[in-house]
Amino acid sequence: MRTPLSTLIMQLHLLERQGQITPPLSDQIQRNLKRLSYMVDSVMRLERFKPHELPVRPQLIYPARLIDQALDDRQADAHQKALRLEADVNRALEMEIDPNLFVDVMGNLVENAVKYTSSGFVRVEAEEEHESVIFKVKDSGPGIAPDRQAGLLGTVQPGPQSGAGIGLHVAYRAVTAMGGRIGIDSTPGHGTTVWFRLPRR
Repeated sequence: MRTPLSTLIMQLHLLERQGQITPPLSDQIQRNLKRLSYMVDSVMRLERFKPHELPVRPQLIYPARLIDQALDDRQADAHQKALRLEADVNRALEMEIDPNLFVDVMGNLVENAVKYTSSGFVRVEAEEEHESVIFKVKDSGPGIAPDRQAGLLGTVQPGPQSGAGIGLHVAYRAVTAMGGRIGIDSTPGHGTTVWFRLPRR
C-alpha cells in the first residue's frame, strides 16, 4: 500500500517542478496524499497497539486550521450534493495535542458526515470548557438507529454505503489515546452529531 503512494508523491513533485501543477491544487493533493499515507499507518496501528498504547506526540496547534483543511478536503464531494460545509470554532483557540491524531478524528468524522448526508449541511462546532474542549460534527443526514449506535465506535463495522467501517474505529482509538471521550447523538430522520471531548493539554 505504501509503494503506490510513494510513487504518486514523487510524480506530484515532478509535476510541480515542471510547472504543470501549481498551488492551491498541488497543496491540496499533497495534503491528501500525506493524509492517505497516515491513514495506511493508522490501519497498521489498529493491529499493533491498544488505544491506550498509541504513541502520542503533542504539539501546540490551532484546531480551527486543521478543521478548515478537513472541510476543504471534502468540498468537492459536498459541492456535488449542494451540501453546506460550516465551522463555528474560535480561531484563537490553542491546544497542546497530537495534530496527526486530531486529523485522524476530524478527517474521518467529516468524511463520514459528507458521505451519508444527501442534502442540507455538515457543521463543525467547538465548545470550550476550562480544562477541555468538546468538538461536534453535526449533519442533516438520515440519522442512525439506536440499536446500531452502540457498536459503531468500539469495533470495525461496514457502513451501508460500501464503507469499510474503519473510520469511526480509528477516530475512537485516536480520541482514547489522547485521554478523551467520544460519543454519538442521533435520531433517525433528524441527523447525527458525533462529539469528542479532549483535554486542552
